[in-house]
This record gives sequence, structure tokens and C-alpha cells, in this order.
Amino acid sequence: MFLSFMATHVSNIRDECERLKGRPWTSRDLAFINNHALRLSCAKGEYHWHKHDDADELCFVFKGKLTLEFKDQPKVVLNSGEVMLIPKNTWHRPKSDSETFVLMFQPIHLKMTTK
Repeated sequence: MFLSFMATHVSNIRDECERLKGRPWTSRDLAFINNHALRLSCAKGEYHWHKHDDADELCFVFKGKLTLEFKDQPKVVLNSGEVMLIPKNTWHRPKSDSETFVLMFQPIHLKMTTK
């Protein structure tokens, strides 16, 4: 049996980046699948320390350079095209010296604990 697929929405990530330019630490949900969201975020400057108690977070740098600092391990620098899984309960703080666009795949109702 062949199942047909109908797209309900097409997002152009470059266009979405343009919409977020100049709005650091703002996110847009681009798609939803199985109670998860694909979110695009504009990063610039330093975000606060936080962790996600219930779920892992997948970060993919679409454009730019993102530094992820961790409380109990060395920092990681992600360049355009690089991806990293941040396990749940991991304290982290993203930073970027220049405007960077990050795609995150995470549960729709992801909870955050801040310090």
C-alpha cells in the first residue's frame, strides 16, 4: 500500500534567520513532530546557566559559531554545520560573540531549571 504525503508548511531556514536577525535569544518554532519541536534561535552574547530536567537537547549550528560552557566539563565550540547532543540534567550556558543561528530539536514542553 502506498501512502501519499501532503506538506502543510514549508520553512526556508535562511528566510527564518532573516526574521530573527537583531533579536538575540529569540526562538521560532519551525516544525512539530511526535511531541517535539524544531526551533530556530538567534544567539548573540551570553545566555544564562540552565539545564533541562526531563529531556536531552540537540543543537545544530546552522550559521555562525556557538560556544557551549558546562559546569563539569570543558567548553565546546560548534561551528556552522556542527551538531551536539546535550544530555538532560547537564548545566550549560551558550555564548556567541557574533550573531549565530542554531536549530534545536527538543520536546515541545521542555522545562528549564535556571541558576
